[in-house]
Order: sequence, then structure tokens, then C-alpha cells
Amino acid sequence: MDTGKWHDLTREEAQCRKLFGFGGSLLVVYVLAVFLLLWQMYGALNSSPGLATMYGSEDNASVMRVVLIIKALSWIPFLILAPIRHPLMPRVALICLVTAFLLDFVAVNFVIGLPMPKSMGVNIFNLLIAVGFSWLSTTDAVGSPTET
Repeated sequence: MDTGKWHDLTREEAQCRKLFGFGGSLLVVYVLAVFLLLWQMYGALNSSPGLATMYGSEDNASVMRVVLIIKALSWIPFLILAPIRHPLMPRVALICLVTAFLLDFVAVNFVIGLPMPKSMGVNIFNLLIAVGFSWLSTTDAVGSPTET
């Protein structure tokens, strides 16, 4: 019975599901979150001129370093709540992820004002991450058992 919504399961129901718990798609998203957190922190703390080249100036790179740090920190609630299968994990993680996406969108389009081809690539990548995570977090592969 797939309702497309987060729901609690009994231990017996949980054991019948192949991808239940901290495995399957949740594990894939968790590994992706760890990778993105490390990648964003590396991008923020890296002193090479890569960000300045991508965003047009050192001032823009400084803005994006702050954005990257905030985006990296936005993964922490998910990384803490996912292994314990906390029932609030999907909601909290989605709120953090959407906030990070909106922050990046505002910084890229309005603060820095990147030209359209560059900004669209950044926005599409971030949107795919947010949509992919929201889809995976609402599948039957993720659930929280209730104690019986």
C-alpha cells in the first residue's frame, strides 16, 4: 500500500519490506549527502581561484563561500536523523534542503547576478538534488518502525 506519504510501520510490516530502514534508497541518499557535504566544505575552504573564475570575481567567490558553508551545514540534520530513523527526518531534511536551494538561488541570481547560462546550470543541479531527495524520502524504502 504505497500512499506516497511518510508512515509508521510495525516491526512485522517493516521486516516484510525489502528496502526498509537504513539501507536501500535511504543509504544511497545518505552517501550522497556525505559526499555533497564534503564537496561543499572543500569548495568553501579551498583557496584556489576556482570559485573566483566560476563566479567572476573574488567578491562573488566570497559570497559563494558563505553560501557553500551554509549549504554544507544544512545536511547535518539529515545526517544525524537518518541513521536513527527519526520520524521527523524527511520533513526536517526537506526544509533544510529547500532552504539551502533558495539561498543558493537568491545568491546566484540576485546577489551575484550570474549570466543566464552559468546560473541555470547551478540552479538545475541544485533543483535535481532537492527533487531527487524529496522523491526518495517519500518512497516506501524509507520508514520508521513503531514499537509493539
